[in-house]
Amino acid sequence: MRTRDVLMVMVFWIGGIVPTGAIAQDDTSVSVVAELARRSAFVGDDIVFQITVDGATRADRPSLRVPDGLRADFLGGRPRSSVFTQIVQGRVIERREEQYLLQYRVSAQRAGTYTIPGVDVVVDGKRLRTRPVTLEVREPSEAPGFSMRASVDRERVWVGEVVRVRVEWDVASEVSDVSFEATALPAAFGLLDSPQPATGGPTDRFEFTLRGRSVTAAVEPTASGVRVVFELRLVAQEAGIVELGPIAATFTTGDTRAGRERLIARSAPVSIEVRELPAAPPGFSGLIGTYTLGASLERQTANVGDPLRLAVRIGGAEPLLGQGRAPPLVLPEDFGGAFTLAPDGWQRRDGPAGSRVYETTVRANSVGVEALPGIELIVFDPRREGYVTLRTEEISLRIRS
Repeated sequence: MRTRDVLMVMVFWIGGIVPTGAIAQDDTSVSVVAELARRSAFVGDDIVFQITVDGATRADRPSLRVPDGLRADFLGGRPRSSVFTQIVQGRVIERREEQYLLQYRVSAQRAGTYTIPGVDVVVDGKRLRTRPVTLEVREPSEAPGFSMRASVDRERVWVGEVVRVRVEWDVASEVSDVSFEATALPAAFGLLDSPQPATGGPTDRFEFTLRGRSVTAAVEPTASGVRVVFELRLVAQEAGIVELGPIAATFTTGDTRAGRERLIARSAPVSIEVRELPAAPPGFSGLIGTYTLGASLERQTANVGDPLRLAVRIGGAEPLLGQGRAPPLVLPEDFGGAFTLAPDGWQRRDGPAGSRVYETTVRANSVGVEALPGIELIVFDPRREGYVTLRTEEISLRIRS
């Protein structure tokens, strides 16, 4: 249902009496205007950027490019209809205005004066352009008593490997309007979903978003206040020496009587060396980490051609990247001759955290089949700095005619 805002403007004209009637007037011209909810902000603040399309009920989603130091996320678009009614000399004159609103969230990540360039908006095949708008971003004051620390589990990683960043933030007094959008995350890393904290009940947790990802932190009491602790998970995407951080929080302290102040707390940056993987062998699964592999059959006695459900379990620390579907499991060369595999291949099944379970159906082709051979999975183990072939144990079988 479209949003309908009705504004009634009643104008009375003293004059002769004329028969009343309704005249609808539609403005067929189309124009666009861009505006910010406010023209100044602090580092870490979010500001709504809106494009209003007058005279249209829809518009293509435009591409918004913002300067370095700002980040923009599309919030959505919606139509808005307004009806203006006037009574002039006894006649009712109705004017309808149609608009389409496009909104973005602009996050200020660094101080400076920024100009968001004009945006091309396509309406019914016609290209219109907004005027540029300017945003001034100021640096909050540094916050004594609000120290922040960041550490990583490893400072040398491989492309595709997960980096775990532990963040501790000491909070000396009550704060509000907390934002972590001023955090410097290099393009060489991708941000993943963060885990739930291991400690702290529902009342001892603090939730926030970073680059659109939900993060939950544990809140621990200290002698001088509280400590906010959380973990970020990043995946290395490019080789090189990369500086991660600083992790930064902007926030407001004080109350309305004593005056409120916008402050910032930053960690020191961390330098990480990201290395390219060596040339991969044929059949490499793409998995990087330390994993286990196991296999099981629903039963070990069957007749020739009976379906046997085969389950394979991959175990390892979360997140198991790329495991939304079964990896390329390497089967022995003689597997196809002794067994017939299900044509639909592997199917993902529910399993506990830290594991991925896949199932398929196999059928023994003759009474001479005595065992299900081991299944192989090739992974890259960072601890060994090389590729490792995991292999399941052979499963003995008794096949009857």
